[in-house]
Amino acid sequence: MNQRLVNVAGWTVGAICVLVVLIWLVIPALTAPKMTSGGTPIAETSANSVTYEVTGPSTAVEVSTRERSDDLGVFDYPDVSLPWRKTVMLPAPTEDGTSLVQVNATRHWLEDEIRCRVIADGEVISEDTAGGSNYSVMCRVAVKQR
Repeated sequence: MNQRLVNVAGWTVGAICVLVVLIWLVIPALTAPKMTSGGTPIAETSANSVTYEVTGPSTAVEVSTRERSDDLGVFDYPDVSLPWRKTVMLPAPTEDGTSLVQVNATRHWLEDEIRCRVIADGEVISEDTAGGSNYSVMCRVAVKQR
């Protein structure tokens, strides 16, 4: 076999391998969700409010929400019945230009599933589901207005 043909074939295989590795490394980085420096996912929306939603069977769920950027912005709602929804205005943005929104729900001693969602402009921007006894769910997202 011609040595020159062997060299070209070797370089071609090597170039294809490098290309595959680059694609394998670059595509996940391009499609990964944006995150804050604290690791909270960022969702972009034109909405100026979000809707918190907690669903599951029946009763006695403890819900807490973040409705303002300061430490006084956490509100507790004990013993709510499901489904539960509340729409709130976005808190003032922090230094990075995002507004942190969060809903937590906790239920004790029931084996059913519970779910939380944060919705903006009709689109779910955060959701969590859990089942079993004595469990909680948390939906947390940093909202950046377009």
